[in-house]
Amino acid sequence: MTAHVAVLDRDGVIIAVNEPWRRFAADHANEADRPAPNTGIGTHYLAICRAACGESAEGALEAHDGIAAVLAGKKNKFSLEYPCHSPQPNTGSN
Repeated sequence: MTAHVAVLDRDGVIIAVNEPWRRFAADHANEADRPAPNTGIGTHYLAICRAACGESAEGALEAHDGIAAVLAGKKNKFSLEYPCHSPQPNTGSN
Protein backbone atom coordinates (compact mmCIF):
# COMPACT_ATOMS: atom_id res chain seq x y z
CA MET A 1 0.00 0.00 0.00
CA THR A 2 1.39 3.39 -0.95
CA ALA A 3 -1.20 5.51 0.89
CA HIS A 4 -0.15 7.27 4.07
CA VAL A 5 -2.28 5.71 6.81
CA ALA A 6 -2.71 6.74 10.42
CA VAL A 7 -5.14 4.79 12.58
CA LEU A 8 -7.04 6.91 15.10
CA ASP A 9 -8.84 5.88 18.25
CA ARG A 10 -12.36 7.12 19.03
CA ASP A 11 -10.93 10.35 20.47
CA GLY A 12 -8.92 11.14 17.33
CA VAL A 13 -5.51 10.18 18.72
CA ILE A 14 -3.05 8.40 16.41
CA ILE A 15 -2.57 4.84 17.66
CA ALA A 16 -0.79 3.29 14.64
CA VAL A 17 0.79 4.37 11.36
CA ASN A 18 1.99 2.49 8.29
CA GLU A 19 5.43 2.62 6.69
CA PRO A 20 4.52 5.22 4.00
CA TRP A 21 3.27 7.53 6.82
CA ARG A 22 6.56 7.00 8.70
CA ARG A 23 8.57 7.76 5.56
CA PHE A 24 6.53 10.91 4.91
CA ALA A 25 7.11 12.06 8.51
CA ALA A 26 10.84 11.41 8.20
CA ASP A 27 11.10 13.09 4.79
CA HIS A 28 9.35 16.23 6.08
CA ALA A 29 11.12 16.55 9.41
CA ASN A 30 12.63 19.79 10.68
CA GLU A 31 15.50 17.80 12.16
CA ALA A 32 17.26 14.87 10.50
CA ASP A 33 16.83 12.45 13.40
CA ARG A 34 13.20 13.30 14.31
CA PRO A 35 9.95 12.80 12.36
CA ALA A 36 7.84 15.78 11.35
CA PRO A 37 5.98 17.25 14.32
CA ASN A 38 2.43 16.08 15.04
CA THR A 39 2.77 12.86 13.03
CA GLY A 40 3.60 10.30 15.69
CA ILE A 41 1.65 7.82 17.76
CA GLY A 42 -0.05 9.63 20.64
CA THR A 43 -0.69 12.82 18.65
CA HIS A 44 -4.27 14.10 18.84
CA TYR A 45 -4.82 14.35 15.08
CA LEU A 46 -8.25 15.99 15.32
CA ALA A 47 -6.84 18.74 17.56
CA ILE A 48 -4.06 19.34 15.02
CA CYS A 49 -6.66 19.65 12.25
CA ARG A 50 -8.73 22.09 14.32
CA ALA A 51 -5.71 24.22 15.15
CA ALA A 52 -4.39 24.44 11.58
CA CYS A 53 -4.04 27.93 10.18
CA GLY A 54 -2.52 29.64 7.17
CA GLU A 55 -1.27 27.41 4.37
CA SER A 56 -1.63 24.36 6.65
CA ALA A 57 -5.38 24.93 7.04
CA GLU A 58 -6.20 23.95 3.46
CA GLY A 59 -8.30 20.80 3.87
CA ALA A 60 -7.62 20.49 7.60
CA LEU A 61 -11.06 21.55 8.82
CA GLU A 62 -12.75 19.39 6.20
CA ALA A 63 -10.57 16.47 7.34
CA HIS A 64 -11.50 17.16 10.96
CA ASP A 65 -15.22 17.31 10.23
CA GLY A 66 -15.21 14.15 8.08
CA ILE A 67 -13.17 12.08 10.52
CA ALA A 68 -15.21 13.32 13.49
CA ALA A 69 -18.43 12.35 11.67
CA VAL A 70 -17.14 8.78 11.15
CA LEU A 71 -15.97 8.50 14.76
CA ALA A 72 -19.39 9.71 15.96
CA GLY A 73 -21.18 7.19 13.72
CA LYS A 74 -22.78 9.89 11.57
CA LYS A 75 -21.00 8.61 8.43
CA ASN A 76 -19.89 5.12 7.41
CA LYS A 77 -16.79 6.35 5.62
CA PHE A 78 -14.90 9.47 4.70
CA SER A 79 -12.23 10.12 2.09
CA LEU A 80 -10.34 13.30 1.28
CA GLU A 81 -7.23 14.12 -0.65
CA TYR A 82 -5.66 17.33 0.53
CA PRO A 83 -2.22 18.91 0.39
CA CYS A 84 0.07 18.38 3.33
CA HIS A 85 2.54 21.21 3.29
CA SER A 86 6.05 20.42 4.35
CA PRO A 87 8.04 22.60 6.74
CA GLN A 88 10.87 22.18 4.23
CA PRO A 89 11.13 24.62 1.30
CA ASN A 90 10.35 23.05 -2.06
CA THR A 91 13.63 22.29 -3.79
CA GLY A 92 11.97 21.24 -7.03
CA SER A 93 12.95 17.58 -6.68
CA ASN A 94 10.80 14.79 -5.25
